[in-house]
Amino acid sequence: MTIKIFDKNSIKEWNNYHKKMPNHLQSIFLNSKYYTLFEECGYGESICYYFENDDQIAMYPFLKRSINSLNLINYSKDYYDIEGALGYNGIFSSSYKSNFTEKFSNNFDNYCKKNNVIAEFTRCNPIILNHRIKKRKPEIINKNIIIDLNRSKEDLWKNSYEYSVRKNINKAKKNNLKTEQYFGTILPNKMLDEFKNIYFDTMQRNNANKESYFNDIFFEKLLQKLKNNCLFSFTSFKSKYISCELILIDKMYAYSFIGGTLSDFFEFRPNEILKHNLILFLKKNRFKKYCIGGGHKLDDGIYKYKKNFSKDCDSYDFYIIKQIHNNEIYKQLCNLWKSKYNYKDNNYFFKYRK
Repeated sequence: MTIKIFDKNSIKEWNNYHKKMPNHLQSIFLNSKYYTLFEECGYGESICYYFENDDQIAMYPFLKRSINSLNLINYSKDYYDIEGALGYNGIFSSSYKSNFTEKFSNNFDNYCKKNNVIAEFTRCNPIILNHRIKKRKPEIINKNIIIDLNRSKEDLWKNSYEYSVRKNINKAKKNNLKTEQYFGTILPNKMLDEFKNIYFDTMQRNNANKESYFNDIFFEKLLQKLKNNCLFSFTSFKSKYISCELILIDKMYAYSFIGGTLSDFFEFRPNEILKHNLILFLKKNRFKKYCIGGGHKLDDGIYKYKKNFSKDCDSYDFYIIKQIHNNEIYKQLCNLWKSKYNYKDNNYFFKYRK
């Protein structure tokens, strides 16, 4: 049995073991650069827990955050919580045999106890279905739409898209809307500015929460670190860019990450033609699946809109994992926060951070 802990000081080793994983597990969400991006933007310390037993491997990247820095209680020792970076994270395992995953969980729980980790939160990856880890406690909270890019263009058009999507794509074409795609390696500086303008406008209009509202520094570091794993898509009308989407990519899969649309141009249906031509572009570049995501909650308007691109497919369950390693400290923090700030309870796991 082998256990290793990688951080920003052991990136080369992290990368080497990442590359040894099967192709479908060499995920952008396991990439050391993805995690150091979030660390450098102040989201926590990037760490990856590596576990190997009988030639079976599991890698678990996360962000480690200080509890003491919240200044809620003056603890005599340092405590932490851990969370996957925004996106589809979790435990990337070469095997889901119960014997192996139970050994992984037992050893990782010991790591958390020894390192004063009170709780962990994980958003599992709906493509690789990595919620299947023994002794973790997966919980379905939503559904995601995933497009099978192995299907033919004709099959997707006729059988995957709802009539409303086909109608709106045709409407966009009649309005002479154009789309463009750029990998991060060739994205012109002016196009990044166009993306940010649309994205910031959309975030402000929707009163977006802090977690999903990225600033200029984030975008600067994103392209420094992940330009090989970024794909930008745009829709324009009469030379004005009106809709955009950033897709994160790895060897096999593509994931919708962030984007936006200028509200003055909703009627021209720029988002439908953006997604349609993006799907064709991903097919051409031999990606296997494209995860569009879901809504804020099950069956809301955003989810139903995305489901229109995949009417004949089952939606994929979206799991989270909430694990408490020190129940006494966790409850103490939650109760203190509610008492101090008159905070109303909800389903947010790290209540003391809300």
